[in-house]
This record gives sequence, C-alpha cells and structure tokens, in this order.
Amino acid sequence: MPMIQLTTSAAVTPENAERLKVKFGQAISLLPGKSESKLMISMRGETPMFFQGEKRGAAFVEVSCFGQGKAGAYESLTAALCEILKEELSVDPGNIFIKYSETPYWGFNGRNL
Repeated sequence: MPMIQLTTSAAVTPENAERLKVKFGQAISLLPGKSESKLMISMRGETPMFFQGEKRGAAFVEVSCFGQGKAGAYESLTAALCEILKEELSVDPGNIFIKYSETPYWGFNGRNL
C-alpha cells in the first residue's frame, strides 16, 4: 500500500502527469512487495519552492509505505525517482528531497491492514 506525493515548482502538464504515473508505477516495484496495483499517487505542480535561500526548480517527494522496507531498496528508489523527475520535469537531482515514511498501520477499504 504505497503512496507517492510529489510537490514541485515545475509545471505538471496532463502529458507529464500520465508519464510520471507510469514511471512511478514501474519504480515502486523496486521496493520488495510493492507494486503499481496498490499504488496511489498525487501531484502538485507550479508550487513556489525555495532551496538554499533561492527560488528554484525543485521537488519534494513523499513515499509512504505500509510495513518496513530495506535501506538498499530505498536507495534504488531514490535514484530512480531523481532520474524520472530530471527526465520528465527537468528538475536537477541536487534540488530534490525524498522523504520515506513507514507505518505498521494502514487503513484501506473501511478497515486497517
């Protein structure tokens, strides 16, 4: 049950959103036991963002997961997400932060897993 939330200063066109959806769906499988079939994604573009005191092209990605993952898998996902955002939105990987959150409780379809 993963969730990827993207906030970026870049414009996210409908075409970008569709390509990001596909690529995020493929990338999430880098985490063992996670797949696009349970993935939820939200995207917010054209958000003013400041990094190192300057307004610049940047992105903040939050990846929330049910259960616990492995450090090596998160490392691989970080590399993949940075590459995707560079390709699709021209955001420099040096201006991307990714936050991972794991939880033992996840609600879905009226109940907790």
